[in-house]
Amino acid sequence: MDVVTRFAPSPTGNLHIGGLRTAMFNFLYAKRHGGRFLLRIEDTDFARSDAAYLESILQGLKWLSLYHDVLICQSANVNRHREVALELLNRGKAYHDKGAVRLKVNHDKPVKFSDLILGEISTDGNSINDVVILRSDGSPTYMLAVVVDDHDMGITHIIRGSDHITNTFTQKLIYEGMGWSLPYVAHIPLIHNAHGAKLSKRDGAVDVVDYKTMGILPEAMFNYLLRLGWSHGDKEIFSMQEAIDLFDITAVGKSPARFDREKLYSLNSHYISALPPERIALEVRSFVGEKIVVSDSAFVAFVELFRKKCSSIVELKDSLRFCWCTYLRPEMNRILLQELLKLLENTDWTSGLQEVLKEYISLSGFPAKEVYTNLRMALIGQEHSPSVVEIMQIFGKDIVLQKLHDSLK
Repeated sequence: MDVVTRFAPSPTGNLHIGGLRTAMFNFLYAKRHGGRFLLRIEDTDFARSDAAYLESILQGLKWLSLYHDVLICQSANVNRHREVALELLNRGKAYHDKGAVRLKVNHDKPVKFSDLILGEISTDGNSINDVVILRSDGSPTYMLAVVVDDHDMGITHIIRGSDHITNTFTQKLIYEGMGWSLPYVAHIPLIHNAHGAKLSKRDGAVDVVDYKTMGILPEAMFNYLLRLGWSHGDKEIFSMQEAIDLFDITAVGKSPARFDREKLYSLNSHYISALPPERIALEVRSFVGEKIVVSDSAFVAFVELFRKKCSSIVELKDSLRFCWCTYLRPEMNRILLQELLKLLENTDWTSGLQEVLKEYISLSGFPAKEVYTNLRMALIGQEHSPSVVEIMQIFGKDIVLQKLHDSLK
């Protein structure tokens, strides 16, 4: 079988993390089986559809490198949807009602289907309504359009949230009414908050764009969403190719996964430390609207030095503000700084800088904490930082001396 999956968002709101996970699972399943991943924009709600929301969807998928093979807009298929509605009328599977067309449901017959995740699911026919499939103005409803498009696009596997289970019962009747086979279906349990309720905006960031602006790396989000409801043994970290090679939709858990923001930030911290510093430097630059005043090589070196305990790119950016903006220095120990300036002017920076500072501390009578705090404040405007000696080495002798001069003005 040539596997074809699809992600079918509506451009009536920003892409949220639940939708992103659904897109990811569809992408991975298709690629695992050498198939195609299609993106269908369900834009038939003309009043609420917005180009800005479409851009949010496209950028969110691009952010995680979930590239589609084909892009289709549902609105282009309206005539085909109407054609199928009329065919259902002709087959006696639908009927007119006040200008609209409704699906004719046999309420005495149960409806069931086999789910790749949840197993056999059934419902009583009385629980299914005679839904409108064609409105009185001739426009098709979601319930009809999605079936027609999935059939015509050759979708073999429908992977979507478990909130669509009731839709699947109705849509199966449309498939049967047209004499079509229902594709394989897999309903992913929803993402819940820490308290076991459906994740919502009340729980904080939900939209994908929010996590980008919070400084979450795409690798961290990909890995976190991948493990949110699916696992492969004890393996915690997956590359994209590993995920493609190992992903199995039938291994997705049957219970809702709980969103743990601390776990996401922990993964983000891992990738901030593990990825090449040049890559992390580019991520930081994307958050900076001002000119970075240190050299490119110095900036990468500062990223390497400061990134180890940061859990987001925003946090790392904030610790590197001295690379692009002036900073206020509080009152500092001028005598200490004057002595350091004189000492460092005559110091060989190729070796022994740490020993020079230790010797100064032992002879000056100033506590080590006071010496290093004053140096940090003079050099980067912060009381706390990684090794001040490494900061001095990255800046170089000329810049350090200039900063000490400036601190004494």
